[in-house]
Amino acid sequence: MIFEKSNASLLADYNKRVYGHETAKKALITLVSRSKMRHYQKFHLNVPDSELLERCKVLLLGDSGTGKTFLVEQLAEILDFPLLCVDATQLIPSGNSDGINQKKFKTECTRTVTDWIASRKERGFTHSESGARNQLVIYIDEIDKLAHSFESSGNWNKHVQSNFLTLFDNHDEGAGVSFIFSGAFSGITPKIKHTLGFGAESVTDVPLLDDELVQYGLIPELVGRLTCIIKLDTFKEADYRHILYDTLLPAKQHGLSFFNDVRLSVSDKDISALVQRALKSGQGIRYLKRQLDVLALEAEFNYEEDTICSPSKRL
Repeated sequence: MIFEKSNASLLADYNKRVYGHETAKKALITLVSRSKMRHYQKFHLNVPDSELLERCKVLLLGDSGTGKTFLVEQLAEILDFPLLCVDATQLIPSGNSDGINQKKFKTECTRTVTDWIASRKERGFTHSESGARNQLVIYIDEIDKLAHSFESSGNWNKHVQSNFLTLFDNHDEGAGVSFIFSGAFSGITPKIKHTLGFGAESVTDVPLLDDELVQYGLIPELVGRLTCIIKLDTFKEADYRHILYDTLLPAKQHGLSFFNDVRLSVSDKDISALVQRALKSGQGIRYLKRQLDVLALEAEFNYEEDTICSPSKRL
C-alpha cells in the first residue's frame, strides 16, 4: 500500500488543519499524491519514465489572505513531501531580461531536497537524493504578477513565463517535480463554484477559465500545460468569525500560556470590528493575525501585573 491512509482519512486530517476550501483540498490531495505514486512506480516497480503517471501542474486562484500558501504547506505535512515555496518575482533578477534565474532556482531545489532528506533521517527514514527529488513539489506564488504587472516591459513577461515550460521538461530538475502556481487574479470569477468535477453535477458544469487567464496575461502555452485550475472559496464575514474564534484566538492564547495567567479578552463586539476591518483591508486572514499579534504584545508587556488585556479601546 502506497499510503497509510485513504483519501477520505487524509481529507479529515486536512479539515482539522485548514478551514474551508473542501473542493480544493480534495483536488490537491488527489493530484499531489501522484508525486508519491510516481515515486513508487519509478523506484519500486521500475516503470519506464514514459509510462509514469503525469506530474501535476496546478493553478490555485484565490483572494489575498484566503490561505493559499497555508493550504499547500499543511498538505506537505500531511503527505510528507519536500516542498519549495517561492514568490514568482523572486526567481527574476532585477533588471535581467533573460527571465528566470536558473542557477538560483536549482540551488533552492537542491537545498529543499537536502533539508527534507535530513529531517527524514532524524526520524529513522532513508531517502536517496534522486528519490526525494522525484517527490519535490514547487509552489510558486503570485504568478499573476508576471501576467499583469509588466505590460510596460513588452514581451519580457511572456518570456519569463515561457521559462516555466523549460522547467517542466528539464530532466535535471523537473523529471519528477510537480508544480503548484497560485495568484489572486483579481477580476477573474468563474461562472459557477466548482472548477473540478468534485461536487459538480456534470462535466458541463466545469467552467473553462483558459480564455480569461490568457486575457489576464498568462501565455496560452503555460495555461495549456496546466493539469487543472482550482478556485478557492471566497471567505465571508461568518468565515472570518469562525476562523477567529476556533483557530486564531486559541492559537494565540496558547502562545501566551507561558505568561502565567495572562489572557486575551476579546468581546463579540471586538470580533465584529476586527472582521469588518479585515474585509475592507483586502488582506484577509493576514490582517486578523497581525491585529492579534499587536494585542498579544501588549498582553506580554503587562504580564507581570497579572492583568487581563482587553483590546476594546484599541479597536
